[in-house]
Amino acid sequence: MTVRFKPTLVLLALILLAATSVFAATTREFAPVQNGFSPTGDQVELYAPGRVLVKFHADAIAESRLGIPLEKGAVLSGGVTGLAGFDALAARAGVTRIERPFITPRNLDKAAELGTDRWFMLQVADGDMVELAGILAGDPAVEIAQPDWRAFPASVPNDPLYADHWGHNNTAQMISYDWSTYSHTGPTVGTVGFDANAEAAWSTTYGDPGVIVAILDSGVDIYHEDLNCMAGYDFGDGDTNPMDDSRAPGHGTCCAGVTAAVANNGTGIVGIAGGSTIMPVKVADRRGSMYFSAITNGIYYAADNGADVISMSLGAAITSDAATDAALQYAYNAGCTILAATGNENNSVISYPAINAYVIGVGAASPCGDRKRSSSLSTELNPGVVADPNGYTCDGERWWGSNYGSTTKDHAGAVDVIAPTIVPTTDISGSAGYDAGNYDMFFNGTSCATPYAAGVCALIKSAFPSYTPAQVRDKLTGTAIDIVNVESGGGWDRYSGYGMVDAAAAVGGGTVLNPPVAAFTGTPTSGDYPLAVQFTDQSTNTPTSWSWTFGDGGTSTAQNPSHTYTAAGSYTVSLTVANADGGDTEIRTGYITVTEPSVPTPPVAAFTGTPTSGDYPLAVQFTDQSTNTPTSWSWTFGDGGTSTAQNPSHTYNAAGSYTVSLTVTNAYGGDSETKAGYITVTEPPVGGTMHVADIVVTRVLSGRKYYGRAVVTVVDDGGAPVAGATVTGLMTGDADETLSGVTGTDGAVTLTTLRKSYGNTDYCFEVTGVTHASLTYDAGSNLVTKSCEGGDVFGAGERFLPDSVVLGQNSPNPFNPRTTITFSLPASGHVRLAVYNVKGQLVEMLAEGAYGAGTHTFAWDAKDSPSGVYFYRLETKESSETRKMIMLK
Repeated sequence: MTVRFKPTLVLLALILLAATSVFAATTREFAPVQNGFSPTGDQVELYAPGRVLVKFHADAIAESRLGIPLEKGAVLSGGVTGLAGFDALAARAGVTRIERPFITPRNLDKAAELGTDRWFMLQVADGDMVELAGILAGDPAVEIAQPDWRAFPASVPNDPLYADHWGHNNTAQMISYDWSTYSHTGPTVGTVGFDANAEAAWSTTYGDPGVIVAILDSGVDIYHEDLNCMAGYDFGDGDTNPMDDSRAPGHGTCCAGVTAAVANNGTGIVGIAGGSTIMPVKVADRRGSMYFSAITNGIYYAADNGADVISMSLGAAITSDAATDAALQYAYNAGCTILAATGNENNSVISYPAINAYVIGVGAASPCGDRKRSSSLSTELNPGVVADPNGYTCDGERWWGSNYGSTTKDHAGAVDVIAPTIVPTTDISGSAGYDAGNYDMFFNGTSCATPYAAGVCALIKSAFPSYTPAQVRDKLTGTAIDIVNVESGGGWDRYSGYGMVDAAAAVGGGTVLNPPVAAFTGTPTSGDYPLAVQFTDQSTNTPTSWSWTFGDGGTSTAQNPSHTYTAAGSYTVSLTVANADGGDTEIRTGYITVTEPSVPTPPVAAFTGTPTSGDYPLAVQFTDQSTNTPTSWSWTFGDGGTSTAQNPSHTYNAAGSYTVSLTVTNAYGGDSETKAGYITVTEPPVGGTMHVADIVVTRVLSGRKYYGRAVVTVVDDGGAPVAGATVTGLMTGDADETLSGVTGTDGAVTLTTLRKSYGNTDYCFEVTGVTHASLTYDAGSNLVTKSCEGGDVFGAGERFLPDSVVLGQNSPNPFNPRTTITFSLPASGHVRLAVYNVKGQLVEMLAEGAYGAGTHTFAWDAKDSPSGVYFYRLETKESSETRKMIMLK
């Protein structure tokens, strides 16, 4: 990327032309200077209604559904990006459509580097687009969000009107504006000889037909008798007809004539580059409004279709538009010399895009050797125009003045040159334009000056076809006529820049300038810090000085410096070179990538096994979860077995508690993890059965409330009491509770509710399961399965069916690491029982399928889950219920 000596403004401060903040209003009062003095104007919106432009971060694009075709108008199906946070904002904002706003540039690599493919246009209901852009910009997925800002018009040959054109040859022939008649009927004015020296330039060239000047404006009358136009495009309305036919026509046709009205055709006027070709690029819609989304597309189109020069007689009171900035850089790198108007408000800040570093900012000159100034009286000014303390210039057009800029020479916000204004030019054929005929005698504003300077650039390109945009600019500014007057001293100044364009000097007079063109490489461009990079100057045209910035605060003035980066990051490197003829800068964004150095790190051992308990023979699958990339593994399983596999399986063939250990190593060291008693292996059942012999349910008074108690007795098939049997059941009453306990030597276990009640209903207890290390539960032999304090007893083989779905509280609770969960169904149906963590993430699915009526019990082993709060949820076709449980390890 090569840029001129204009440091880029990074402040995205948007200033109204009337010197008020753009965020304080959505409209401005506007009266075009071409329409003459108007103390009031129309209220015009500052941006396109109902749309916002958004540029997403590259990593967000990769995670989204935004990978739609690149062509302009491609629509995101469904309007959902897949980026949850952004989609929520878009839904609240009422976004109805998301589409590609820009055409596909031919140089896809450069366009991707500039992020052109990451821009999208969001269609919304009318509202405050600045506020909406600010809201969207706060989303982490969004790099930039902005309104679609509106631009405003900055409005010796044999051709018969040539004699009236003071900019070509000033004989003091311009008819001044008469304030009493509000028309150009005053005396003729001008400083003889203060002009662009066009006649002398034309002895060298009228402009090569192969040199193309793109006029980005309201369109061009492509059938005009005095214009030589090639094919163009209409980006305002999206068609192939760039005709100047909107509700506000004429401006673009006038600009085209200033640049390149055909020379020596015996008709009308002659443009400064009357032999060159016009590329009409219409950026106004059918209402005459010009928005930067259309302007951005116009810039890409001009760059990709052979334009040598781009002229924009338009502007907005902003300092940057990110999407347009990228297009300007793309066009500049494609070889386009770009010019734009500084604005007509007599303001001390120039308009955008003239303020962009890749653009030549053009102000307007009066015929008497001055920057075009406004009146010192506010009553004689159009809306938004600033009064000038030095008063209006000799032309008499008091209502406007040419903007002036930064006090720093070659600053992005500085005026570069001034050029003639208030001159005759082409108008739309017939009465559709500014004038009733085919020509406008007094086309004014910086709208006129800009295409004039663009025409001089076309002459330079015709005379020096190999010139880069930087060389064309240096030639234009280096040969300009210095302005000295009441506000401008000798040399460059903020009001007139380098001075009045001099076409003759630019195309031939004096020594041909050969400023250097910056270029460089660095080796290597990536690596761990400390990273020593050797930079090599590859600039052409013999620079004599070098100025490097390395992006980390380091600088150098050596031609081929070496620089060492000592911290990780992405660094932008720039080289500025100069010689006696001028200078140039190349900037490489993110050119050097520095990473953290690799630190020797030993592994940290970690593992899991599944399952960790059960009857022998028990096959356990062990999984290595070590970090820091171990290269060897050594397992001991506690029963004499070992393994060197990373993820071994091992079978335990005897009951017992086993300690497992894993040792891992790599080139930097080793580590071990030992889990004592990690695997528990039990004897398989050896025979015999057990059943419930008795259930006694009572209520116990505690204070003023009651709780329920059940004593359950378990015996074996011989009638002997069974010790160590785990009994689980459901106690119902005022509230349902799942209870569990272990029988003693008498075969009995006492189970008591935790909840207390006022005893309004009977307590009933139903056994739902009995387990034992060696005996098998035979529920069919139960003498009693359920008993109530009121005396109701359900015998062997009888089922207690609840009236509704019941999810019991797990038991025990808190637990470590196993617990039991019971639910009861009044009828058969599909059931889903699942465990979730506090983030709502599924931890384990305990049951999913069809289950019969009655009570069902499931155990959850949470050995591989951390301590904390968990929730279990029972879902049936008719209902859903959730309970909380706590695991404490």
